[in-house]
Amino acid sequence: RYDEKDFFKNVPTKTAETINNFKKIWTQIADTFKDYDDHLMFESLNEEACWNDVFNQWSGSDTGKKEVYDYTYKLNQAFVDVIRNSGGNNPERHLLIAGYCTDPALTCDSLFKMPNDPAKRCAVSIHYYIPSTFTILTEDADWGKAQSTWGNQNEVKELNNNFDMIKSTYIDKGIPVIIGEYGSTTKNEDMDSVRNFLYSVCKACYDRKILPILWDGPDGFYDREKGVMKDSVLKEMLNSVKG
Repeated sequence: RYDEKDFFKNVPTKTAETINNFKKIWTQIADTFKDYDDHLMFESLNEEACWNDVFNQWSGSDTGKKEVYDYTYKLNQAFVDVIRNSGGNNPERHLLIAGYCTDPALTCDSLFKMPNDPAKRCAVSIHYYIPSTFTILTEDADWGKAQSTWGNQNEVKELNNNFDMIKSTYIDKGIPVIIGEYGSTTKNEDMDSVRNFLYSVCKACYDRKILPILWDGPDGFYDREKGVMKDSVLKEMLNSVKG
């Protein structure tokens, strides 16, 4: 067993060794699940392709930026190579490629490159928690002030601009996009704002032929034992979105 964060933290200092170990892990996964049908997708990694100690995305400097995007490309390409060269249904299986930090703007940056896939069945994975002061913070932190409401004109415009950017970068070029996570905390939040945010993201995605997946934590929106949505109002709002 390995510590996920420490494993990827080693990429800048032990690049070849870490990528080799990454390939060994995916070789075992690919072999174990090779005969599963198209209901199974593999995703290269989660949010670990994000090396802020090499490239500080908040500093305004591009120092280290090319290097970290190169690391991300090498990991994603190694992932595709392993899966495509394994047996069973893997040569044609749909694959999900993690964006840089799975951040919308960073993944739409020209430095981010999709790996070469002979099957041409790769989609890009992006997570959406913007603004994080609303979706993540439950109280003020040193990096931001928590906000309990969302949905003013500027916030809605920011959301649509972000999804227009994703569409023009990927969808318009024939590259599928899956929003592998989007969501919001409910603690200390105005629930109408939470519902509006979740609905607005879902609608923005469907309007642009992007697939959204709601992230549901332990205190979230879905009763996993009963298999039903806890919030009937939210359920109705999401079901009203038409693709």
